[in-house]
Amino acid sequence: MGCQCTKDNGSNTDIDLRQVKDDQNPFAHQPTHQSQHNNNQKDIKKPDTRTRTQIFEDHLPMKYLSLAEWVHLVDKASGDEGSPSISAQQILTGLRVLSNPAREKDLLGNDSIFFQILRDSFLLRLDKESPLLSKRALITWGLLYCSGTIDEKVRTFYTLVQEGNNERIAYDDKDFGPVFNLMLDFSIKLVNTFEPRLQPQEQQPQLDAQFLLKFESVKDQLQEDFIDALFGANSILTREQYVGELVERTEFHWLFKAQTVALRVSSYVNK
Repeated sequence: MGCQCTKDNGSNTDIDLRQVKDDQNPFAHQPTHQSQHNNNQKDIKKPDTRTRTQIFEDHLPMKYLSLAEWVHLVDKASGDEGSPSISAQQILTGLRVLSNPAREKDLLGNDSIFFQILRDSFLLRLDKESPLLSKRALITWGLLYCSGTIDEKVRTFYTLVQEGNNERIAYDDKDFGPVFNLMLDFSIKLVNTFEPRLQPQEQQPQLDAQFLLKFESVKDQLQEDFIDALFGANSILTREQYVGELVERTEFHWLFKAQTVALRVSSYVNK
């Protein structure tokens, strides 16, 4: 389905998810009404119209950090900038010393969804046998949930897909696929797994196994379509060509925000 995307001086692309029909968006949160008596009047609270992705990201500390702040934290909090890994405790300690709404809103406690993700999600692990977290995975996660201009996000993305930080990147670059798929997983699997924990037990949505199977089946097509549109007839692009295409052409901006990734995935699954 089509979405109206706008670009404002390099800022993030915004999509009004309320315009997306629930049957086309598996991440739509089904609203519930709660009522109470007040002076013998029955007041009905407005339904929660946020999507599941929006509810999920409202409980992440990255919502209150810029991408630059998040990258700096990930790089510095381990005490070893050259190390590819960092512990969950180092991330939490780094966030807790910051004066920001995440701390004030108690999003960093042992009961928080953020703590549970750091503890439980294999998507963030350096490898499946290690309790340490991958800095690259954490920065990739931040691309989707931190604030930042599209230029900032694209340039950070380039450092992830071109690990050697070379000035040229090939159509079939080996680092692109893993980063691209991880961004999809952070937007789909992570929400499906952890957002239900934010709901009262009787309202928790069941895992949509059929949707997740379809999601896995469309990953390759999503990646192929993205790369084909980006490179066109070229086999190699310079850094500035690559960055320039991703920044200037709004058709690519969906990749850099979890809400719009969810919409794009849904459009492929529902074809």
